[in-house]
Amino acid sequence: MLDLDHGTYPYVTSSFTTAPSAGIGAAYPRMLRTARVVGVAKVYLTRVGSGDFPTEMRGDHDPEEIRIGEAIRQAGGEFGATTGRPRRIGWQDLVALRHAVEVGGIDEIALMKGDVLCDLEELNGVFRVATAYEAPDGTRLERFPARAEMLAGLKPLYETFPLWKRAHPDDTAFAALISRIESFTGVPVRFVGFGPEREQIIERKNT
Repeated sequence: MLDLDHGTYPYVTSSFTTAPSAGIGAAYPRMLRTARVVGVAKVYLTRVGSGDFPTEMRGDHDPEEIRIGEAIRQAGGEFGATTGRPRRIGWQDLVALRHAVEVGGIDEIALMKGDVLCDLEELNGVFRVATAYEAPDGTRLERFPARAEMLAGLKPLYETFPLWKRAHPDDTAFAALISRIESFTGVPVRFVGFGPEREQIIERKNT
């Protein structure tokens, strides 16, 4: 969502962040012809800076979201690495993730930081995932808006998943979330990270 062309302009970075741009920046434009592109996504969403963020936990639709968001921020260490500025926290948004997959040329996903949510009492055993938006006029939107200004006023429409006890494909609840992400985005979740250490990541072979 921070890409200069395909992000939520003007609340974007000053460069191009999609996979095809990697070859241009490296002066190797043929790079992406045979490359496998892995998109790294957190289980929940974060954002730094301004701009509309439909699933942000700011209490617009549920006053408990503010408390939940702060708990996730603390548990996940969601603060800017240089400035220490708190990152904005949101529920997973599969509409936005599918958009990122499409415009970024992503072939498969690495799903990270699910372990952060395992023991969070504030979630009350459930996790929300947006699969559509409702516009102010009541229209249901299932694709990411073409213009950033259209994000203002959108109400996320959620599916609810039971909270997992372990952020691992062997956990039935977490596997259900993985399956929904795959069916919605059209690409496999190839890698799953279940902790902060380098070895705490597995590759799912049969996807």
